[in-house]
Amino acid sequence: MKLVSYISGKQIENIERLYMEAFPCEERKPFDVMLEKCGEGVEMVAIEDDCGDFLGLAIMLVCGNIALLDYFAIESEKRGNNVGSRALQMLKERYADRILLIEIEDTDEESDNLADRIRRKSFYLRNGMVEQSYKVWFYGTKMQVMTGGEDVTFDDHIAVYRKVLGKEVSDNITIA
Repeated sequence: MKLVSYISGKQIENIERLYMEAFPCEERKPFDVMLEKCGEGVEMVAIEDDCGDFLGLAIMLVCGNIALLDYFAIESEKRGNNVGSRALQMLKERYADRILLIEIEDTDEESDNLADRIRRKSFYLRNGMVEQSYKVWFYGTKMQVMTGGEDVTFDDHIAVYRKVLGKEVSDNITIA
């Protein structure tokens, strides 16, 4: 398995398709804006097997000492085979000199997808991620914040969005 940063037209198509399938509309940022920001703090990563077949995506916001795993998804038919765990480990190694930061939908809120939220949180906890002491409202969705073990302040967290994607995006993220 490998992480591929230099993405071609087909990889972009696969990333965009999975992005649209895997994330609810209210949690998606405009894909074209993120694509436009590639090389300016946004890193789109295709997760591929050794033959080059697409397995998943990671969209990173990288700024200063923080690498925010903004979106992470594995193709549905590839889940449950440790692909996600292996890919997350590879991302941790790739960004070992930075604090790896993630946001997941809050598991303390009642929702139609509560079982999925709990499963997702368990995945990250099993893979060494640690809950932070604060939560955020992300475009109206309450999110839990996790890191690879280091503490991150809300100010440092929001600074990543502000510096990489601008005020228009960062103004839609507040502390919960």
